[in-house]
Amino acid sequence: MSHFKAFFKSDGGNIALLFGLTLPLFLLFTGGAVDFSRYNAVRADVIESLDAAGLAIAQLDAANGPELRDLTEAERIDYLKDFGRDFFHENFSQEGVVEDLAVDFDINNLTITPRASGRLKTLLLGAFSGLVPGAADFTYINVNSDTEITRAANGDTEVALILDTTGSMASDGRIEDLRAAAREFVDVLIRADQTDYFSKVAVVPYGGSVRVGAHAAEARGAVTAPKAITAITRSNPATVTAPDHGFANGDHIRIAGVQGMTQINSTSGNVFVVKNATANTFQIRHVSESSDAADGNWVDSSTYSSYASGGSVYCTTPGCQFHFFRSDSGDDWKVFEITDCVSERTGVNAYTDESVTVSKVGRVYGPIGGAYVCPPSEVAGLTSDKQDLFDTIDALQANGNTGGHVGVAWGWYAISPNFSNIFAGDSAPAAWDNEEVAKSIVLMTDGEYNSAYCNGVVAQNSTSGSGPTSDHINCDAPNGHSYDQALALCQAMKNKGVIVYTVGFKIVNSQNARDLMSNCATSPAHEYLAEDGDALKRHFAAIAQSISQLHVSR
Repeated sequence: MSHFKAFFKSDGGNIALLFGLTLPLFLLFTGGAVDFSRYNAVRADVIESLDAAGLAIAQLDAANGPELRDLTEAERIDYLKDFGRDFFHENFSQEGVVEDLAVDFDINNLTITPRASGRLKTLLLGAFSGLVPGAADFTYINVNSDTEITRAANGDTEVALILDTTGSMASDGRIEDLRAAAREFVDVLIRADQTDYFSKVAVVPYGGSVRVGAHAAEARGAVTAPKAITAITRSNPATVTAPDHGFANGDHIRIAGVQGMTQINSTSGNVFVVKNATANTFQIRHVSESSDAADGNWVDSSTYSSYASGGSVYCTTPGCQFHFFRSDSGDDWKVFEITDCVSERTGVNAYTDESVTVSKVGRVYGPIGGAYVCPPSEVAGLTSDKQDLFDTIDALQANGNTGGHVGVAWGWYAISPNFSNIFAGDSAPAAWDNEEVAKSIVLMTDGEYNSAYCNGVVAQNSTSGSGPTSDHINCDAPNGHSYDQALALCQAMKNKGVIVYTVGFKIVNSQNARDLMSNCATSPAHEYLAEDGDALKRHFAAIAQSISQLHVSR
């Protein structure tokens, strides 16, 4: 019994025993600290490389370069994934450390989700975990990570391209450079798949004004209808019968469409003055187009052919088909014809996007048979149809003077829901309070704004390049110079949340032009200047990419 008591009282080997029992745990924790430190460093590198690869994919996809444009959607996704994997491996510095490394990407129109998985072989943890009975096998630690790139921070996108197509753009290949740059913009911004989000572009070409085509009457108001002629006498003076014509003595008129007595139809610049008017008839005198439009001789139709049928009488005041006005060149008088182009709005809504059902925009009158003030290319409303946009852009022509402020106004109108009666259906702009839709304009010009309007005719206070003074009316534009109007419109639309980019292309050496570029732009970062076609193309692509904002969302 004494031997057993001695054994249990003995403590000579306790420290060694305790050390032997705790050493594996100590080594396990020490190894764990070392290996988990390595794991955190490797995982951080994985995440950083995934972020970089995801952003690179998004930027490549947004740029929509020639390597992508002709691919099907499936081919495009495969190409982008391969590009992303190559980009990841070029940036990942731990290639030899992670075993079974797999990198993949989930790609859709809203997000790009890079994912990586692999195994990190431990230096100490795996070996030491075997010393602890029942401990898990830590020979490898799984390295799994994913991030997410959000493509469009502002959601859906509506953009108006306001493009200078004036006469100055016809030289030095400028209009060709503009077409190429505008196509690049569309290529970058517009994706074939618009399922999850949309990106729409309107094209607003401007010259001396903006052509709205079939929407002209709705935008600036219908013209006063002519009165039908039922008879004209062969006499001196000629007596015209037009029931309920409504004209008064002294009114200036034009006659057109008469059959038989065709000699009485007005020539290009010809007007008559009404005399001896009754409710249904009147007589006419010629009018001198100089000497303050004094009355000329009676119209002697006694030698004309007999009246057969038809014919109309047109008024010649603002709002009529024709406008007879005193020019800014002495006592000369001109008669211009209405066009399907429009000029600036005046009055309290001059610098608003109020609907044309409430406040009409201005008319444009131009020389009969050759209205250089009305550009040939028509405004095109918002669309995601890339081919339609290409067709519109390819048809752009350079001609005429520069009423750039009218282009600025219609760029605003093209993205304003208040103009959905003009831009209807799929072209109808989203509501201003729709926070899912970002609205932007891109204003491109060579900088020379010179033409403003009074009563639908280029005003006398328009500046060099606005056409001959003999084609100007003898009154000032109520809203002032084209530059001033453009700046006021830019400020008004920025106040409503529109992002404004400006692009000066071979811009004229003018302080007004420089001020227009800098003061219209939302910020200095939104202002671009290009001295050649390559730079213009790069700037348009950069703006499109800026509109398609990218960020790492998680």
